[in-house]
Amino acid sequence: MPSRRRTGCRVSRPSGGPPTRPPVVAALERYAINGGAALALAADLLVAGETAFLQVGEVKQGMAAPYNMAWLRLRHSESTAAQLTLTGRRFPGSELTSLGIAYEAVSDDHVVTAARELVEELAAYPDGALARLKTLLRAYHDIPAADWFDRATRHPGPRVKPRAVV
Repeated sequence: MPSRRRTGCRVSRPSGGPPTRPPVVAALERYAINGGAALALAADLLVAGETAFLQVGEVKQGMAAPYNMAWLRLRHSESTAAQLTLTGRRFPGSELTSLGIAYEAVSDDHVVTAARELVEELAAYPDGALARLKTLLRAYHDIPAADWFDRATRHPGPRVKPRAVV
């Protein structure tokens, strides 16, 4: 069994609240579309390849994008969320960085290495510091993250069935 290196990150629990986890760092190689985009948007820090792209394309299928919308509205401006969800187009790594969605865009063959280097840098910080900062960042929202997802998935309009895009 391979040995696991201790990163020094611990889960902290604000008084009376759910635990706050250390930051999630994700590496975006090639593409993240629809549900994959939601996973990329869920990361606290996203390292993207220069030609990798993220696409919230549900609008092209006549569908809502509740999880993408929830993550976008939790972390980004309405303008940024609108650009990604209303256009349904592909946003390359360099553009994701400009929009503040990606932490950095690196050469395509260096994505995983850059993400690992970032994790190593963060792991060197004092125990619990990053989790405490995440707690503070989330405290400035008027509603908890879980409520964002409830709100996004309770769209009052009719449900739209997926259809094939020709």
